[in-house]
Amino acid sequence: MAVQQFVASAFMQSTLFRTASTNFNDRIALMYPYDSGSSLLCRRWLKLGFSALMGLFLLLSAAADGTVFANPTAGLSNKEKKELVERGVGQYTQKDIDGAKNTLEQAQAVFPENFAVPFYLGLIYLQEGRREDAITQWRRYLEMDPRSQNARELRKTLTLLLREEARANAREAVAREAALAGVEADSDTIAVSAFSNIGSIHLGPLGKGLAAMLVTDLAKVPGLQVVDRMALQALLEELRLGTSGLVDRTTAPQVGRLLKVRRVATGSLSDVEETQLQIASVLFDAERNADIGGQDVEGDLDSFFVLQKQIACGIITAMGKNCDSVPGAFHKPHTTSWPAFVSFSKGLDQFDNNQYDEARASFQEALQQDPDFELARQALDTTPTSAMLLWNTSQIVSNTAAIGVTPSAAGSSTISAGGLGATTFLVAGGVVLTAGAVALAAGGGSSSDPPPAPPPASIAGDWAGAWIDPEDNTRGDIALNLIQNQQAVSGTMSISGTSCASSGTVSGTVSGDRVLLEFASGPDAARFEGTYTRPTMNGTLRFVSGNCAGQAGDAAFQLLSSADVSW
Repeated sequence: MAVQQFVASAFMQSTLFRTASTNFNDRIALMYPYDSGSSLLCRRWLKLGFSALMGLFLLLSAAADGTVFANPTAGLSNKEKKELVERGVGQYTQKDIDGAKNTLEQAQAVFPENFAVPFYLGLIYLQEGRREDAITQWRRYLEMDPRSQNARELRKTLTLLLREEARANAREAVAREAALAGVEADSDTIAVSAFSNIGSIHLGPLGKGLAAMLVTDLAKVPGLQVVDRMALQALLEELRLGTSGLVDRTTAPQVGRLLKVRRVATGSLSDVEETQLQIASVLFDAERNADIGGQDVEGDLDSFFVLQKQIACGIITAMGKNCDSVPGAFHKPHTTSWPAFVSFSKGLDQFDNNQYDEARASFQEALQQDPDFELARQALDTTPTSAMLLWNTSQIVSNTAAIGVTPSAAGSSTISAGGLGATTFLVAGGVVLTAGAVALAAGGGSSSDPPPAPPPASIAGDWAGAWIDPEDNTRGDIALNLIQNQQAVSGTMSISGTSCASSGTVSGTVSGDRVLLEFASGPDAARFEGTYTRPTMNGTLRFVSGNCAGQAGDAAFQLLSSADVSW
């Protein structure tokens, strides 16, 4: 402040200021000898001009003194940072959206490890129509809190936003096609189209499952940028090429130009004999409209996973890379179960046709066939329910806000492109990065395979339980009959004490002692997440759709009689 006063005083009393004022007034007097309107106007402009100049000097001096542009939240204690977040969440709860945004944006700058901040900023940005910014914030949240119940719910909602963003980007790319004609794409960018089925009908949409596996593999190669299948599918729909996901020699150049990728991979599959599978692949240079590589592989249906890896190696070899030097995870089969591969591929096709409930059932079936099929698990986690198709923006906001995140929530502030939160945003589609008008999967995965999951607990049998809502002290009973096949769980349930559900089906998974069960009863759905310690299960029951969406309570179960588990 002393600096400001000194500069202001010195300037006001300076010869320059007085001389300039006097000379300017004298000139006005000569030009306008009478007290005319023009004379008064000029004098007013004189005062305004020098006032503005004074303001500039004051601003610069304040910046030098450190009293302007200083971050008011710099140097806050941990307690003060938490109080800042709590204030922002409180403002949001009280519907002071502008105040909440300002507070939470400050909080994110000084308290980046708090993951309640990106959760609520995502809600705010979505209300403001800033979908891309909302996606960025929720991605950040999922990176920091990937395994929570909230994260599982948010992934489904995020898929809705990502599909809308992909469609908007596709519309923009088609509208700007002429401008994109001269844009040169990086040689290490690639899109993978669904492979066409030129064999018998029972192969169905296996070409989509094959392409999804290839996308995931190529995303692990350092230096490669791979368009995720959601972005490609949105573009093909915008080009009126349907939901088949197919690209051929005539459409590859246009697809590559609109996605701003240099390479486009596609191909076909057929069953030359009842138990034999043949896959033919081709890699296009979209700019030169030329084939730059291709291969044909053939083998037993049961060895399809070997053929898939041969195609993947052929693609990166044609792009000038060594298949022997890629990360070890590249060579790991996604699944060795043919029935699981078929169900997974069927689910992708149903997803593309907005048949979300059917897709979820197919992904669940794939997991029952192979509980270690990670792509199917990611697809199930990220696929919304069909009821969510009817949600508008306000419903997305209200239903997501009902999940709630405690203001004190904190986790790792390191955002990794290869973390669980990133890999599960898109149904079977690698890691998401935004580049131009398309979403790309970032290459460069870890060369070390993840540690093996602990063996699942055995929870098959009859269970009796109770739930209680601590907010209003309402309670009721739950009965479960569960069947377990390795990690996959299915069965039936009945619930009392609530008007939102009565009886229905159960599906879910067990990983170690962690239990995740989904209850479906007509339009209503609930989710139980908890832990198993024989002979009890304890956790949280939350309604995720229907009239009671957002309601949650504690739930506990007691095993009445056990049953055999299929291993």
